[in-house]
Amino acid sequence: MKIRAATFGQYEGLTESAALQASPAHLPASARLPLTGQIALVAGATACGAALARALAAAGAELLLVDRDADALEVCARDLAGAEYFAADPADELDVRDALRAATERLGGVDILALDADALGPNSAELVGQALALLLAQGTGGAITLVARDADVTELCQRAAREGAPANVRVNALALGSAAPQNLLRMPITWEHAARAAVFLAARSVPITGQILLLDGGA
Repeated sequence: MKIRAATFGQYEGLTESAALQASPAHLPASARLPLTGQIALVAGATACGAALARALAAAGAELLLVDRDADALEVCARDLAGAEYFAADPADELDVRDALRAATERLGGVDILALDADALGPNSAELVGQALALLLAQGTGGAITLVARDADVTELCQRAAREGAPANVRVNALALGSAAPQNLLRMPITWEHAARAAVFLAARSVPITGQILLLDGGA
């Protein structure tokens, strides 16, 4: 059996066994990134949102940034080459619908939703609900991650996880501890820590859903 790899041209024409033995180190760098080919919608042009966007982009995802503040979005997207952004009020049902439509029209859909639940507050539910409906309609699975230091997103996370599970849509939350280094590890818990955890949860190979992961340094 011959393998034809349109993306990885150097493997075209190899036998199956030879291709399987090829070292991943020889693959293009983009092919080794865990989120290559996935579309991530990041809600919140905040310090949290910017950290999420940077980490998801570094992991290979294409980005659509969403916030009500167009100026803040532009600043957030400036350092992310190729990132799309869309000004929308997460409290407005029609705005949320337009943002998801923009993701579909500009990028082909949504695979990942990552949001700053502290910034969105009660409006997180509207965005999660509509994004979940889109992921279910797409039928290709996906991941939703809520990040919060103060907001209680337990009920929202677990309800959405139950609804999404039959379609392999995974929903989790990251609960951050204090920014002060008063924990067992004696280190401040930053948005960058949350962003790296969000990349882990977004990977299709990670079978975790309905969980509230504590990032508290062992407090």
